[in-house]
Amino acid sequence: MPAHRSASFFERGGETSVWRWLQRVLKGHPGPGLRWDRRLVFFASLGVVMGTVFDALHVWTGTAYYENTFVLPLFHVAWYVPLEFTAAGIVVGMARPELDEEFQRERSALSLRSVLLGLGCFAFAWGGSGAFTPFCWDNTGAPQCTSHPNAVILVLLGAFAAATWLAFDRTLEGVLVALFTAGIGVGVEASLVKLTDTYRYTHPDFLGVPMWLPPLYLIACGAIGNLGRFLKYPTVRRPEPSPDPSAPISDTA
Repeated sequence: MPAHRSASFFERGGETSVWRWLQRVLKGHPGPGLRWDRRLVFFASLGVVMGTVFDALHVWTGTAYYENTFVLPLFHVAWYVPLEFTAAGIVVGMARPELDEEFQRERSALSLRSVLLGLGCFAFAWGGSGAFTPFCWDNTGAPQCTSHPNAVILVLLGAFAAATWLAFDRTLEGVLVALFTAGIGVGVEASLVKLTDTYRYTHPDFLGVPMWLPPLYLIACGAIGNLGRFLKYPTVRRPEPSPDPSAPISDTA
């Protein structure tokens, strides 16, 4: 696949209709990617919906909780959570293809099916990280499935993060970009815990967050990042290699 050209975040080219773009992708002829403003709206919407629901999963399972602030009914997350994840969705989804260009990474060869599978893996990992809380701690907060539940979750999520990288990336650039964006995500959560006095993890390890949080963000950044790459540079059909006219013709008769 051809390498990315230099970064061009506000380029004018690209499809302006999400419906037309999706129709071409489903038919196997994606053509140009979505224009930057359409992708920005898409990732803002994805962030506010997916981020709020996923954060609520951690609250519902007792993995984390909010206090000393107004919480949204039903979801029981702080009022700023939709804004937080709207920004996160935009940053990760929009920045990933730009960072690919800076690294001169080759264009994405992911299919729509692979991108959706990556998002499914992300949802599974996030939900699973919360499901371990009621399973591994009793009502008094004492460990019951093992003496160090967070370490077990760290190993499981770390292995799952490596598996998703092998399945959907397999590049050093992907590792570097995921580490960079995941570091930002963990830093933001640690800041919320330490500075706002409104957010708490039930069983933290360092900086007020559990040790399994970094690999969870690696999975998230990989999945959302690949979606960002696909929306800007949809997979195109690889051309069949043309025969080399200088190659000798074998006589099989």
